[in-house]
Amino acid sequence: MPTPSSKARAAKSSAPKEEHKHSDLEAKIAELEKKIEELKKSLAEHEKKSESEHAELAAKCAAGSSAGGKDLELRKQLKKFFKTYSNGKVPTQIPDID
Repeated sequence: MPTPSSKARAAKSSAPKEEHKHSDLEAKIAELEKKIEELKKSLAEHEKKSESEHAELAAKCAAGSSAGGKDLELRKQLKKFFKTYSNGKVPTQIPDID
């Protein structure tokens, strides 16, 4: 494969490069800064909304545990039932489901 001559190299290097216009770059930076500010506002609104929803869920969880321990007692009774049901040596303990 032939190597390029020095004239071809000189022609490539002497070609004028495109220069960036500062006004275009400044306009693009301004646009990006505007988008960042919009995203900051959106994030702040989202955080407020998330905090209020978290408070609502915490209130629901606190209100949902109003069974008074009935579930725990029923679970204990059901465990006893299944242990005694399969054991023929002890009478089966039937849970009180009322």
